[in-house]
Amino acid sequence: MRKTLRATIQILERVLTTPPSPGVNVLLVGHPGGGKTTAPIDIAQRRNLRYTLFDISDPDGVRGLRDFLLPSGEKVLFDPGHLVVLDEVNRVEQDVRNALHSFLANRVVKDVQGRARPIKCHVIATMNLEDLGCFDLSDAFISRFGIVIEVRIDAEDVKFVLRKRYGDLPDRLLNALLTYVRRAEEAVGLWYRDLRNYIGVYENLRVLPPKEALLATFSKYAVLRGRYEEFERLQRDLEPIASEFAGAVGDERVRVRETKRDRVIRKIHVNDVASVAVELRREFGGGAAMWFLGAMIRRLRRDEKRVVRDGKVYILRLQGRLLTIEESS
Repeated sequence: MRKTLRATIQILERVLTTPPSPGVNVLLVGHPGGGKTTAPIDIAQRRNLRYTLFDISDPDGVRGLRDFLLPSGEKVLFDPGHLVVLDEVNRVEQDVRNALHSFLANRVVKDVQGRARPIKCHVIATMNLEDLGCFDLSDAFISRFGIVIEVRIDAEDVKFVLRKRYGDLPDRLLNALLTYVRRAEEAVGLWYRDLRNYIGVYENLRVLPPKEALLATFSKYAVLRGRYEEFERLQRDLEPIASEFAGAVGDERVRVRETKRDRVIRKIHVNDVASVAVELRREFGGGAAMWFLGAMIRRLRRDEKRVVRDGKVYILRLQGRLLTIEESS
């Protein structure tokens, strides 16, 4: 079924607020930059639900999923939490795909001795429409998903995301973003809306005049195409659109407000996993230590956990070998 991002979020809310028994499989299909991955993660974070993200486009994500599903001498079974997110699931290699097919059907993983362990969790997988024909999924595999949604972004979705992220924006600025960013997308050959472009232009308005903010965001398409002549042509096509955007925005740029950001307490470069786990256990309890060890075992490139200490909420963010401890605002 085809749904807007707003309608998709409502469906995911109902899924994720239901205890998994053993869990629902959801496949989200759509264009890049359509909020397919961030939507379930935002819901999980807002409701303080533990989740595991496997980014299949990243080698660390592939290794983490392989370690989770396939028995090996180094395998350590772990609880993935309330939700498993499989980003770009169609890129999964065949041997892992077979094991994933079985997991979606039975919610069971096996250890190195072949002993089965049932796991209760919801699974939300994503797939880009542009990959159709390049990474085909079998009918049997797709049939394992009880809910399949094609996510289509419309103008109201863009408004919803920008207001949720930045608060109430002036109508003049919001309307200019919707009109001229869309025109710029059409000029570079995008027939669908990409949320990253709207967010990118808005963020650039913090430091650049409106005309340069739009041009800076869309110059990436010329760079991706790799030819100087293409860059020159795009600049000529975008120049009048950017000028009109500047006129439409007017002085609204100066009222673009800062988003509320979490305050970084400290950063830890993980050299000794055991000592960091001990430090987390001492400061935030056993749950934080187990989360950290699980993320390191799964070789996750990115993961985060919210913890409460002395009535305050802290966010533990792991990016590669960098652990950041932030006080939530």
